Amino acid sequence: MNRTREKQEAAPQQAQDYVWGWRDVPATVRLDVVCGYLDAASMGFLEICGKNCLGDAQRAWQAKAAGARGTLGDLSTKQFVRAQTRTRALMPRYLGGTGHFGFNEFKPVSFDDFAFTVVVSWCPSGGGIGSAEFPFMRLVRGEDEQGEFNMSRFAFFPPAGADHEALSACLRRVSQASLEDGSARNEVNDLTPEAVMVCTRKSDGAATRVSTFTEWTSLHDFAPGDNQGSLSFDSGRLLVQDEDDERFEMTLHIIWDAASGRVRAFGCHLYVNGQHAYDDFPEETFLALLRARLDESVRN
Repeated sequence: MNRTREKQEAAPQQAQDYVWGWRDVPATVRLDVVCGYLDAASMGFLEICGKNCLGDAQRAWQAKAAGARGTLGDLSTKQFVRAQTRTRALMPRYLGGTGHFGFNEFKPVSFDDFAFTVVVSWCPSGGGIGSAEFPFMRLVRGEDEQGEFNMSRFAFFPPAGADHEALSACLRRVSQASLEDGSARNEVNDLTPEAVMVCTRKSDGAATRVSTFTEWTSLHDFAPGDNQGSLSFDSGRLLVQDEDDERFEMTLHIIWDAASGRVRAFGCHLYVNGQHAYDDFPEETFLALLRARLDESVRN
């Protein structure tokens, strides 16, 4: 039993998620206490070993498999129930699933294996394109760690040495224009800023674009005594989803020191666009999308 438990604890996190789904199999063919120590494959072995000891098992499987099967019609009853159970385990309850999360109920996940790079670009007054790279930042989620920048779901802090005087000079002008004559928005329009975010996986060096931000939407109005400014992009398309899928979007907030123009932090928020506009979606969904795109980048 100890070996089984150690194996489960060492298994990838996505495999562990299926344990929740197996709690939805027919009650007559499951053992809840034992299930807590088993992954999906081990649960299947247990069911096979005990099937001859459970008189109502066959009827329970058939009742569970009742309903439309779609393209899974050629599967056996137990194969179909297995597929159906695993599918519903990945869906939030309000959409008919049995998952232990919803868009307002988050399961903690770890982003420790990922580093995020943000590149900001703009059009200098003399022509051409300026850019500033803020490489390999850690995703910070906790309110205590975010400190005074706790304005978004995630925060990223530029590493030491990522001071870009050209960008800082632009941001200082925006701060000054806001205080002097209120022309800060004109200043930002002239800069036409954009940004792109890239995720890199530490364990294998795989990288994928996360989002692009092409239209700024709001600017912090400065007042005398303000020590920081912020520029927001509210409709960044999440590039780790399918190309024809536009449900998920990301915001980006660039926060800088008003006096020096130095970027102090980036803030991000994830939300669902469309019918469930501006609803949050689970961090584990974001993590799954990142993993899928990073795995694909390695294969290609």
